[in-house]
Amino acid sequence: MIGQYTLSKSVSWADKTAAKTRSRLHAGSVSKRYHQHTMIGRRHFIDNLMLAKRYAPAGGEVIECGVWRGGMIRGLADVLGPDRKYHLFDSFEGLPPAREVVDGQSAITYQQQTNSPAYQDNCSADESYARGLFDGSGYDVEFHRGWFEDTIPKYQPERPISVLRLDGDWYDSTMTCLRGLVPHLAPEALILVDDYFHWEGCARALHDYLVETKSMMRIRQSPHAGVCYLINEESGHAPTWPDGAW
Repeated sequence: MIGQYTLSKSVSWADKTAAKTRSRLHAGSVSKRYHQHTMIGRRHFIDNLMLAKRYAPAGGEVIECGVWRGGMIRGLADVLGPDRKYHLFDSFEGLPPAREVVDGQSAITYQQQTNSPAYQDNCSADESYARGLFDGSGYDVEFHRGWFEDTIPKYQPERPISVLRLDGDWYDSTMTCLRGLVPHLAPEALILVDDYFHWEGCARALHDYLVETKSMMRIRQSPHAGVCYLINEESGHAPTWPDGAW
């Protein structure tokens, strides 16, 4: 019996390890496919995909606020599949002006250093890049072009939001998205916050929103790249990672 138990335990561990390896290999393949259409590093890109695969409730709508060339949302679509509606919110004209009082001096400096390789034309990109990634895919996709303050209030979900990815950088942009979209989240929906550990305004907006709404959602980090995420569960206790999830 002891030997049989040990063998069974070993096989189970091997199966879980193999499943973990397959998931990360697939995520890595997707990241290579779209790397020219994103400014997100490979490890962060993969963790976004793994979080979506692990936490996204079935069906529903998937939203990205801050699309650039569409690589991240297209990667999420590859992982989450066609039985959802994908919404892409972006001005496609770059970032609005940062405000030092809430976004900090580093944000102001970024927008002033127009010759820096990191400037990327103030994060502007032609809408055709993102559209081209979805052309002929068969996915249900809707583009919302314009500033968040104009487009978010007009959004009328057909189904609850299962994944909300925020990449708006500044305080006002992030707060507009949180106030306008979090009320439409499905139970246990996933929120991915790209700039939480990078831009002061994004972090400040998330903190202020959680206090403003008296939310019990907890700010968490993925185990590899440290991607910021939250689960729409008011107890504050997200599901634990199953063996083999990573």
